[in-house]
Amino acid sequence: MGESQAARANREFLIPVADVLGMSVVLSLLLLAGLGQGPVEEFRFDTIHAGGNVYVLLPQDPRQTSKVVVSSGSDGVLLSDTTSGEMAGEVKDAIDRLGGGIIRYIINTHSHSDHTGGNREYTSTARFIAHKNTLRNLVEAGGPVPEPPLRAEALPQLTFTDTLSVFFNGEEIRLIHLPDRHTDGDIAVFFTTSKVIHLGDVMLAAGTLPFTTDVDSLIISLDRLIALLPPDVTVTPGHGPIATMDDLQAFRQVVGETRDFVRSRLAQGQVHADIIAAIPAEWSAWSSRYLSIEDWITEL
Repeated sequence: MGESQAARANREFLIPVADVLGMSVVLSLLLLAGLGQGPVEEFRFDTIHAGGNVYVLLPQDPRQTSKVVVSSGSDGVLLSDTTSGEMAGEVKDAIDRLGGGIIRYIINTHSHSDHTGGNREYTSTARFIAHKNTLRNLVEAGGPVPEPPLRAEALPQLTFTDTLSVFFNGEEIRLIHLPDRHTDGDIAVFFTTSKVIHLGDVMLAAGTLPFTTDVDSLIISLDRLIALLPPDVTVTPGHGPIATMDDLQAFRQVVGETRDFVRSRLAQGQVHADIIAAIPAEWSAWSSRYLSIEDWITEL
């Protein structure tokens, strides 16, 4: 299957944001601490119209942070994720360029603080929504990126277990729990009329391998989403450029094929070195500088 433009764009610029599966992962927001990357004022967002009422705030350098998805309309503004606290001014400027409006709701796709750190900047007007496990994770452990803990007023006030629908700006926004993907509180945010889905870090970026706690559950969740979504949906991973249904299906395919490859080889009695040596060459395109196909196969 050919590599999409979104996948190519992510190949060199993805910064994963979790430390899972025993792998040390570079934290994207350390760049914001001034490690030779310039002042925060240089960090700009491109605003992309994803469909209907929905826009994506995409960092011009995907190494900087996660993206923010914005619903802007007659009811006001809803955000899916708030990126880091340091980026809140940039987010507000981008929203003003869309016409402004009161930020009434914020959805957190999961607990990691490069997706929730900006919550503290919107407490005067917004109510926060997340899966119940995300609230627990924020209270008990926070995220992997070093930011101050969220105050009580910046924590989710409305939580759910499986699905929740929010009706805002003339459409149903469907929140779907995807258990044991990247965290135990991951959700997909589906803007049903605008045909846009925000996957958070369930799909870190197009053309890259996942950081997941359970590959079988990940496949079940991907199959569920693919069956639900229209073919012309705009797919918004947690990082990097927006993607397509083709990218999502390619992601599902490589996750399934690599899982089956490893289990078949293990059933034949092969050892780790033999399995690594037998990796098909075409899978090397899924390696990024932070997670190679060899590391992914090893974790499986």
